[in-house]
Amino acid sequence: MGHSSSRRWGVVGVLLTAVAATAAWRTATAEPGPEHQPDPGTTGSEVRQSPQEVQDYWTPERTKGGRPAPMPEDG
Repeated sequence: MGHSSSRRWGVVGVLLTAVAATAAWRTATAEPGPEHQPDPGTTGSEVRQSPQEVQDYWTPERTKGGRPAPMPEDG
């Protein structure tokens, strides 16, 4: 029984090695997917103003008239 059991484990080892090698080969030869594109529902900008300039811009009148940026909806 010991001889048959070690042979079985040897076959399992060879099969696992073959599966791992096949997966590695497929990964290496696969075409790269499309580059990551930002979510079109997001907003953002590069800040080029000093904190003081921003504070000066947002007067109480502008703050009252301000609207929140649109947010993406869960779909």
